Amino acid sequence: GREKDWKHPITIRNISIILILIIIIIVMIAILLVGSALFEVLAKI
Repeated sequence: GREKDWKHPITIRNISIILILIIIIIVMIAILLVGSALFEVLAKI
């Protein structure tokens, strides 16, 4: 029983870290897409 109680908060931390990493990756991809779109618009001018 003690092992499960000890592992539980660690898994919660891991999940939160994974969620943060996923959010960062999504934000970086969005910035790259917006940047490439702006670059194409500027190149057309």
